[in-house]
This record gives sequence, C-alpha cells and structure tokens, in this order.
Amino acid sequence: MKGIVKAAFAVAGLAVAPLLQAHAQDAQELRKQCLDQLDPEETWRVADPVLRLCDRAVKALPEDAELHARLGAEYFKKSNRPPSGIFEAMTQGSPFKDGLAPRGARLIEIAAELGDVGSMTRLGMMYTQFGVRPQNFELARRWLKAAAEAGEPEAQNMLGLLTEAGLGGPADPDEAQRWFELAAEQNDADAQRELAEQYMQGALVAQDPARAAALAQPFAEAGDVKSQKLMGALYANGHGVEKDMRTAFDWFAKAADQGDPNAQFVVGQLYFAGQGVDRDISEGLRWLEAAAEGGSPGAQGMLGALYLTGQGVEANPQHAFTLIEPAAYGGDATAQFNLAVMYEQGMGVEADKKQAAYWYKRAADQGDSDALQNFLRLQRGG
Repeated sequence: MKGIVKAAFAVAGLAVAPLLQAHAQDAQELRKQCLDQLDPEETWRVADPVLRLCDRAVKALPEDAELHARLGAEYFKKSNRPPSGIFEAMTQGSPFKDGLAPRGARLIEIAAELGDVGSMTRLGMMYTQFGVRPQNFELARRWLKAAAEAGEPEAQNMLGLLTEAGLGGPADPDEAQRWFELAAEQNDADAQRELAEQYMQGALVAQDPARAAALAQPFAEAGDVKSQKLMGALYANGHGVEKDMRTAFDWFAKAADQGDPNAQFVVGQLYFAGQGVDRDISEGLRWLEAAAEGGSPGAQGMLGALYLTGQGVEANPQHAFTLIEPAAYGGDATAQFNLAVMYEQGMGVEADKKQAAYWYKRAADQGDSDALQNFLRLQRGG
C-alpha cells in the first residue's frame, strides 16, 4: 500500500511541474496583452474589457511593480475621462464613487511598496492633496523621500517644498535647498516646471512668481511647450515680471506653433482682442479653428458662439451646435450656457426643454448666475 501511495505522489509531482510552467506562461501572456493595449496618451478610450484583462494580469503577477504602476496610472486617467454623451453625462458617478480612482490609488500603492520609483512619487503627491487619499504630509514626506533618494527629480522638488514649508516635519531651509539643487542638476523640464508652478500658485509654499519665472524661462527658451505657456501667463498677468502683452503673445505663439491647442486658443483670443498684437479677425479665426480641431473646449465654445451670432463669420446655427456641444461636454461653462439656450430656443437643434434645463444646471454648478436663474425659471414651468 505504501508503494502505491508513493507512486501516486510521484505521478502527481510529475503532473504539477508542467501545470506551474503553463500558469507562468499564461501570466506572462496576460501581461503582454495588457501592456500592449494600454495607450499612455488616450487611456479613457481603453475599453473596460482591457482593464478587466489587466486586472487578471496583476492578480496573476502580484510582485510585478511595473504592471501595477501602469495599470494604476490608467485607472486614474480613466476616472478623469470626459463623458461620451448626454446619457453618460447625466448618469456618470464621481471617480471616487465608481471606484476607478481608489482602485488606481491602491495599485500605485502596491507598486510603490514593490519599489517602483515613479509610483513612490505619485503616492507621495497624493498625500499632499485632499482627494482619493486623506491628506497626510508625514506619509507624503516618507514616500517622496524614498523616491528622491532614488534620484527622482520631481520627488526631490516636492520634498524640498514640504521641507521648506515645514509640512509633515520640521522646516529646514538648508535641507530644502539641497533637494532643489539635486533636482536642478538633472535638468528635467517637467520637474522644474512643476516647481515653477508651485511657486506661482503658492499652495504649499509662499507665492514667489519671480522664482517661478526664473525656473521656467530656460526651459521655455529650449522649446518646452508647457514652460512657454507658463511664461506667457506670467507676462500677461505681470506676475514675477513686468506685465508685457507683446512678450506674453510671443511666448503663447511659440507654444501654438508647436501645435498646443490651449496656446492656439489664447493666440486666437489675443488676435481678436488686439492685445500684444494687431487686431486681426481672420488670423484669430485661423487659430481658433486649429485649437478647436485640437480639442480645446474653450476654442470650440468661442468659435461656436461666433457661428451662432454671425460675428466675423456667416451665421450658421447648425455648425455652431457641432462646436458648442463638445465644448459643453468638455466642461466649458459658457458653452454649457449657450447649448442650453440653443436647446431652449431650437437654434441649430430641435427644441428640448429638458436638455435646456440640464445644461443650465451644469453651467450653474460652475457658478454661472444667469444659468441658475434660467434653470429655476424652467423648473417653474417658465
């Protein structure tokens, strides 16, 4: 009997090895399929079945830091995607309620615990804000320090800010400066621009626009689009530099020439207003068209309003609707108000009081008092 049992175990052992090997191969294939289908630029287009496949992959590979980091980032991006239509816009829950952002945060936390430096930085950043994780500057410092010591410039800058402000631990200007210098030595445009924006906004440290300008200018001159837009904003508002609309226009134009839709929108507005450049309606329209095609909600809304009213172009309510609707879905409050007016009055679209009320409410939620009055009027049957 003992011999039979021993033989049975031997056979079982021979059968287990191929099964384990097959499982490992299946897990790696899942991993490959997952990563091949995740688009780092347009994650919100990724279908839910792909995310489910990736969830299976991380379950099969619990020690894979890169896989957890990538999938966590994708969940965060997907939680911020725009609604794809009126029904979804009306029914879509918050990213916290529907679980996308919390799922992303947990995956990033696992990746950080597994040693992924980028995830350590992201987790530290999460703890500096109110949101998917409770604000906790001590934990923020802990994770940012781990990433900073591994050489991550963004983490070094943020750790410097927390150390300078005394958040999550004692203030230490010398230590803060050490982290800033370590980050600067790497000449990383993203990290230096993030630092410049922190000094411009003054959320964590005292506002210092002059320092923001000094940080951003070298990268703007080297062609970094976001730094060029930041310099444009500084000159347009006179923050940290003497206000100069011509110089502001030049910086925004540099970014616009590189195809940035938001910069193209600003350039179009400046041409219309004649600020920093001679007023030129046709040139303004050209830049607005480019920005609208690039997906700028502001440009779509403004161009749509021009076609709706016939300012600078031949009035075309139907074309106006095709521009204003995506701008409204993109969150532009003015476009939401105008779309509501179009639905209420049947301009370029069949009249629909329910749709009108919905869009007035969306605009009112963003602080538009006229939209609130119109929404209440429709609610009363007016």
